[in-house]
Amino acid sequence: RGAMAKKVDVSKWVCVYPLYIDREKTQSKGRKVGAAAAVENPNVLEIHDSCKHLKLDSVIEDKRHPRDFFKRGRVRVKLRKDDGTPINPQIATRKALLLEVCKLVPKHVLRQKAEQQKLAQQIQAKTAGKKKEGKKGKKK
Repeated sequence: RGAMAKKVDVSKWVCVYPLYIDREKTQSKGRKVGAAAAVENPNVLEIHDSCKHLKLDSVIEDKRHPRDFFKRGRVRVKLRKDDGTPINPQIATRKALLLEVCKLVPKHVLRQKAEQQKLAQQIQAKTAGKKKEGKKGKKK
């Protein structure tokens, strides 16, 4: 960003904390979507990329939610134009945004890579276990 970049006022944008869509949390602890729609261990990068995929402006901020203080970050999302009309007609409300993000986060690239690495480690563990089997001692 050079001198030409202008400062954008994000104070009117919607806040999305990872806590809002975390399956591990209860609704009394801050989750805002149903358990069936919620995602396991979401992070701000996945939420931010999901908003970009939905063609919504978003900014990552280094803030913390009071009910989930040890998890850093929140995403500010611009849902409405300056005249008040929704940018994306399918996503007119905060709840609709959270549900759409819940659908996209499991398909995120970082999650896919993590799953592939996990599977590769499981396969290596199985093959390593088979190699160790065999002769247990020398017959006399």
